[in-house]
Amino acid sequence: MAAYPWVVPWKRRQQKLDDFTNLRRWFDSIRERPATVRAYAKGEPYSAQPAVTEEGKKLLFGRTAASVARA
Repeated sequence: MAAYPWVVPWKRRQQKLDDFTNLRRWFDSIRERPATVRAYAKGEPYSAQPAVTEEGKKLLFGRTAASVARA
């Protein structure tokens, strides 16, 4: 079950689950579980938000030891 979120974006990754019959069967069985349906419904309001904001990008990327020491 822990691998399920890694398979969810299979379309964006241009994969075809139907090429993997056992994976497709497993994916469909997990997707239909009531707990999975509830969890994804609960997260729906957050799914459209960017994972990293512009401010977060400034903090995470492009930093060097010298720039951190000056800050």
